[in-house]
Amino acid sequence: NSPITDVTDPTDPQDAATKAYVDNINVTNGTGISVSNPSPQNFQVAVTNPVIAIGRITGGTDSSIGATVTNNSGGSYTVDLTISPAPSDYTVQLTTNSSSGPRTIQVTNHAATQFSVQIYDGSTGLTSDSDWYFTVISF
Repeated sequence: NSPITDVTDPTDPQDAATKAYVDNINVTNGTGISVSNPSPQNFQVAVTNPVIAIGRITGGTDSSIGATVTNNSGGSYTVDLTISPAPSDYTVQLTTNSSSGPRTIQVTNHAATQFSVQIYDGSTGLTSDSDWYFTVISF
């Protein structure tokens, strides 16, 4: 039950570590988690999230993260990705709210930082507003 005191910082793998040495391990956020101390054991833990934008459009109102959505009317929407730098390659997943009846939703234009969406009434084939959701995944 006696404390070990005046221990120097470890230099070999089998050395004991001091409380101060352990307390000074720095973990920071960014594109991943970087552990920058202790210096003899530096490593990078890359934790990446492929989802770069998500959104829900309800009653024509945009609730999204990583993008802004413009309602062009008639079931036409423009989604501008706000992430910087812009992804070099991404995939868009779309879903409509089935409570509005049958709907078809599709990407009509796919550019570097923007894509367009068109929604059609599944019964008539005519363009139609609807509540819808999107997920954008980067590769």
